[in-house]
This record gives sequence, C-alpha cells and structure tokens, in this order.
Amino acid sequence: MFEYFNGDALKALIVFWIAAALFIGTLRKDNKKSFAIGTLIISAIALLLSMYIPFHIANDNLTKMQAGVTLKCSNDTSEYLVSKKDGWELHKNSFLKNSLLIRADKCEEQ
Repeated sequence: MFEYFNGDALKALIVFWIAAALFIGTLRKDNKKSFAIGTLIISAIALLLSMYIPFHIANDNLTKMQAGVTLKCSNDTSEYLVSKKDGWELHKNSFLKNSLLIRADKCEEQ
C-alpha cells in the first residue's frame, strides 16, 4: 500500500500541522491538548485516505484487466491501451509488457 504514498498529501499535512501548531500557541492551556490530539487524528485519517483511494482504484483495475476489460493507462508522457489479449501481464500492482511497467492506479476503463 505504501507504493501509493502521495508526497503532495504529506506536504499539505506538514503545512496543516505548522498552521495548527501556530493556532495551538494562541489557545489557553486547557484547550491545547484536546486541539492537538484532534489535529493529529484528522491528519492521520487524511494521510491514510490519500493512500487508500489509489490502492482501491488499482485493485479495481487489476480485477477488470483479469476479467478481460481493456483499460486506458497513462504515465507522464504517453497513454497505452492495456488488455490481456494485447499481451499485458499483471506484475504486483502494475501492468507489464516487455520492459514497460505501468501503475494500475493510473488507468481508467476504455
């Protein structure tokens, strides 16, 4: 699941933590602890969701490809039609053909 770790989500959470820390500094003593715990819980949930959603999409796409559906996949520079009948294989959470490896979460049904 950690191959779907989103670096941008982590950067956003760091900015959120900094803003929350600055806000915590303005609170009275009795409110600081509960606000800090709430901030950490919200951050952990957001980080897990940012990893779970692509993981779930990848699993759906792997299942579709095994069922014979053609998928339209893309990487930074190109788009590919991925299907079993075109010689694509499953490799962990990716699609493999010759030496080309495409992440399964970067696809949509054709």
